[in-house]
Amino acid sequence: MKLAKIALLLFIAILISACVESQSEFIGNWHHVGYDDSMTIVENGPNLIVKIQNGPTFPGVVKDGLLEVTVEGGHVLKFLHVKDTDKLVMGEEEFVRQRLP
Repeated sequence: MKLAKIALLLFIAILISACVESQSEFIGNWHHVGYDDSMTIVENGPNLIVKIQNGPTFPGVVKDGLLEVTVEGGHVLKFLHVKDTDKLVMGEEEFVRQRLP
């Protein structure tokens, strides 16, 4: 019985760390490839906050490997993080990570 509880706790810890890891790939400062526009994505507990440069802030959540951001009117924008290029992609829109010096 005690071994089963330990195994369950270990399983829960692994699940939590997997969720945090998949969320962390979206966190950072991102610059739009074609426009002079950027956004910052930060943690907010189990969710994310997306702050548009000189604009509004929207809630986000990672589901099935995609960052889902709910914007005005209840519309949901879905961003994919492409690990090979370290870009966020939403349809034809691309954002590159801004690295701090």
